[in-house]
Amino acid sequence: MIAAPPMPFSNEVPAQLFRRRRAIPFILAVLIYAVSGSPTPDNPGLIELLIGMLLIIAASPVGIIRSWHKEDEPAPAYWGSAVALGAYGFTISLAIALFADHEIIAIIRDLASFIFLLFPLFFLSAIRRNYLDGDVLIAGTIIIGIAFALRSLLQALDDGLLVFLSRDPLYYLANSPCVLFAAIWLGAQAIKAAGNPATIKSMLLMALAVLASGACVMALIITLQRASTGLWVFSLAMIFILHFLKAPYRYMGWLVVLICAGVFFSADMAAIYGPLMEKTHNVGANMRLQELAAVWAVITASPLSFIFGTGWGAMFASPAVGNMSVNFTHGLLGSILLKTGICGTLLTFLYIAALVRPMANVLKTAPGLFFALLCPLFIDIFLYAAFKSLDFGLLLLILAALSLKKQD
Repeated sequence: MIAAPPMPFSNEVPAQLFRRRRAIPFILAVLIYAVSGSPTPDNPGLIELLIGMLLIIAASPVGIIRSWHKEDEPAPAYWGSAVALGAYGFTISLAIALFADHEIIAIIRDLASFIFLLFPLFFLSAIRRNYLDGDVLIAGTIIIGIAFALRSLLQALDDGLLVFLSRDPLYYLANSPCVLFAAIWLGAQAIKAAGNPATIKSMLLMALAVLASGACVMALIITLQRASTGLWVFSLAMIFILHFLKAPYRYMGWLVVLICAGVFFSADMAAIYGPLMEKTHNVGANMRLQELAAVWAVITASPLSFIFGTGWGAMFASPAVGNMSVNFTHGLLGSILLKTGICGTLLTFLYIAALVRPMANVLKTAPGLFFALLCPLFIDIFLYAAFKSLDFGLLLLILAALSLKKQD
């Protein structure tokens, strides 16, 4: 009897293709956001509504419920704190906001940013079933980062070029954590490729990574993003040192090249350094500590606000914007402290700490990913208001995928 020929594809292949197909709504949301979205739009419209609907489809509410009741799979490390934080925010913080009669629009904006914060909770089913794995999430984040950087650069050249790409007069595109993520991750790939045997393919990939990372960094420099620019320089220096220590003979030549390039382009680097230092001289730390002190003064006005916060949509006089009454802070820490009090801040700390815990191993295996994730997270938690954006949720999703991969 003649044996049957082997099947060209295993039974796993159709299943993998089906899982990838289920990622299409997420991919479409990322592409639309990259081309026409804004991290914190002043006037949300049809674009934001479409992105939101696609993300809901990608998260699959039925899949969420199913994964929450999946007894044969261990819960991720962040699960308990995420559920507690979600329950707290959607009940106590919302009840305080409604009781205090805060503006509905302000409440909705805060709830939207709270949902981004809880993306690892809502997309747990998608990550577990591998149609939103780390590769898809990283690729999506890089696409957004490069697109935002290019749009920011075009805007700097001619504001009229991008009228059709956004409705808001203030884009804040370079503030996006995806831009810094892409700049660091792509730069790390270039450093890694520099240590490989020199082939046409490796040199071409390294050149593309350098150009893409450079475009992202130029967007940061032109918009005078001091923290992002500084952390990009620090990250790539650390990544290069780590690779150099592992294989000094492969990177010694590149070290000489970098030193020579630094000497040759010293005047250009001074031209970049000057405006950044001038901004630091003029505005210092942009009143971030004073803003946090103002938040502290608001919540310590009464025991209840200290424990439970002032609720979603709450306003306060912010020193960072000339003591105007606003409902946002420049950093997740100040916002959570103001809106949810000590209880919500503690739950948020436990939740973020559980997500970040696997990063110690990532530093050993993928230092580029380590710095690409932690640097923008640090900025958004303490310095910038980009924690309110979809971008911040994507970074947390990558952390969640790493956490689940560690369990497997």
